[in-house]
Amino acid sequence: MELKDVITPEIVAKAQKVLEESLTAERRVRAGNGQYEDVPDNKVRITAAELIIAYHLGRPTSKNLNLNVNKDRTPGQRLPADVVRRMIDNGVDVQTLLAESIQLSEQTKTAQTDEVIDI
Repeated sequence: MELKDVITPEIVAKAQKVLEESLTAERRVRAGNGQYEDVPDNKVRITAAELIIAYHLGRPTSKNLNLNVNKDRTPGQRLPADVVRRMIDNGVDVQTLLAESIQLSEQTKTAQTDEVIDI
C-alpha cells in the first residue's frame, strides 16, 4: 500500500477546506464580568496562510549536515579541509556557518575534540 492509496482526493479536499476555514479562525477569550468574546486566532491564521503559500509556491529546499571532526584521522576519513571544500561545492554558506559556530562556542565556552555541527 502506498501513501497515495491512503490519501484519497476526498481527504485532500477536506484538508483544503480546513486550511481555508483556518484563515478566519477565532478563539474565545474572557472579556471580564463573566463575559466572553471571540477574537481572531492569529497563530492559527498565520500557520494556515504559511502552509497554503508554501504548497502553492513550493517549499524551499533545506540541507541538514551532521559533521564529526576528530583530531586523530583514521584511514578512509576525510580531512576537515576536504569536508569544507565539499560543503562549499554543495552550496553551504561556510562564512555564516563559521560565524554561527564561533558564536555557539563563545556561548558554551567549552573546547571539545569531537563536535557535532548542525547546518
